[in-house]
Amino acid sequence: EWEIIQRVSSSGKKASLIRKKSDRKLIAVKKVYKNESTGDYYRELTALKMLKGVPGVVQLIEPEHESNNFEREAGGEADLWIIMQRAPTNSLKAFMDQNREKYGHNIEVSRAIKFVQNLIGIVKQVHSRGILH
Repeated sequence: EWEIIQRVSSSGKKASLIRKKSDRKLIAVKKVYKNESTGDYYRELTALKMLKGVPGVVQLIEPEHESNNFEREAGGEADLWIIMQRAPTNSLKAFMDQNREKYGHNIEVSRAIKFVQNLIGIVKQVHSRGILH
């Protein structure tokens, strides 16, 4: 059984942060409502499947689950979902603020370089799989 922790929306899409009661693990889900076009969701799902295993990219949970197939039968009533890991809540600003609190100054150049190199590495892997962001 699941419990909804938080409902969020961005870019007109609705998602929820949910927790499985048995293990308390948080995951994110996006529901495709019956009156919505599945095109954008299908593209997102396809991209997430292509990015399986890329570090730093949110991963699908149960990517082959029937709710992730986005093929509604004509007149079908099945709910469609994208079930994925919870994205980290850290922002670049939060990272900078934490560094300032911990060390009493702005981020050191070496840490900033390492951070940016990590981001570039993620983007490079995403591009190598044929996805442009």
